[in-house]
Amino acid sequence: GATVEELAARFVEAEAGALAHRKALNALLVRVQRGRTALRDVVAALAPHLTSADSLARGRAVLLIAELLDRLPALALPPAEATTLAQFFAARMQDVPCAAEALQGAAALLTHHRLHEEEEARAATNPHFLALAVFQELHVPSLRQPRRLQAYRLLAALLARHPASMRAVGRDFAVGVVQAVDLEKDPRNLLVAWRLLAALAAALPGAAAEFSEELFEVAACYFPLALRPGAALPPADERPSDEELAAALEAAMAAAPPFARHCIPFLAERLEEAASAEESQQCLAALAAAVRRFAGMAGGLAALAPHLPTVWAALRREATEAHEEEVCAAALSTLREVC
Repeated sequence: GATVEELAARFVEAEAGALAHRKALNALLVRVQRGRTALRDVVAALAPHLTSADSLARGRAVLLIAELLDRLPALALPPAEATTLAQFFAARMQDVPCAAEALQGAAALLTHHRLHEEEEARAATNPHFLALAVFQELHVPSLRQPRRLQAYRLLAALLARHPASMRAVGRDFAVGVVQAVDLEKDPRNLLVAWRLLAALAAALPGAAAEFSEELFEVAACYFPLALRPGAALPPADERPSDEELAAALEAAMAAAPPFARHCIPFLAERLEEAASAEESQQCLAALAAAVRRFAGMAGGLAALAPHLPTVWAALRREATEAHEEEVCAAALSTLREVC
């Protein structure tokens, strides 16, 4: 059979064609999965291609490593080896022709494996270097939809698996996330982005307090729930439900107590300006959800208290003055829930 070097070269060679690429990848997948070839041996076989002057060859070499990680989630990979690979992907994000493939590899790595983490939170080898690489080397909003989704999932995995390292760069992480999710249009990505914002606020309370307005506004600009102009809707079987999107958006807007000073006045204003019964009901549902969320958080009641008169005034107005019966009923229901 072909050697690892020959299979790697076949996958990298652009002129070989899709069928040859697929066969080479499948052969390597079988070898690595069965333990006949170590992943590090594949990386070593790719060395001449990773340093090639041909940018397409470099990109396909990085893609091969990313595909192996993506398709072999149960691959045994010690944290130290996973960290070495993460450093490799972070470095490759600086090479523009390889950046998207490096992002794919880093996302697969973080999804399936833990990285090594020193007790010293700001140790250079701790996982925060991967988040900083995403923020500094990639312009996430300009990436294609699947790559943006990978970026959000990578950042969410870093928060979930390595919160201490992310807290060490908290303010940079918060600013980076705001810039990454800004202008997102695809509902599949928005669902993950809004969940990322809520997770960030929970995991990094200091950064969430410092940048509460920016974190709130990057989500609230979609409320009442509407996609940006120019958004191309994905196929129906891939699109999140309106209920999923609404729940994620509401959670992002009320993700931490410092958000209360932005969220409650904003929702009250949107309720007053609502142009339809449907919009009024969406505002009422979001207001009730926000009050519930803030009231259930440590420090949330104190943050909510100054805004309760605003809540009361908005609900009383809708319950007594709204022309649509369903809006009056929704306002009364919300009043019973929050009072």
